[in-house]
Amino acid sequence: MLHSIQIPLNTSKTILTSKINLTRMQDIKTVVVSEKGQISIPKDVRSSMSINKGTKLVLIIKDNKITIQKTDELLKQVKL
Repeated sequence: MLHSIQIPLNTSKTILTSKINLTRMQDIKTVVVSEKGQISIPKDVRSSMSINKGTKLVLIIKDNKITIQKTDELLKQVKL
């Protein structure tokens, strides 16, 4: 089975591979943006990250990438 990953977001280059070896990343998940601009965080990600109803998240946009982080984790980093 072939997996398709697009990187980075501002190009149309696509990598096709049958096995992905990730040395810097734990996991890659694909989500689809709805008609209303919403995405769903997969259940296994929500569980492993302790993201529940009402958990506040921050979207950080940098270098044409979007990072989603828990607000309380970001505040811990800022206080350091």
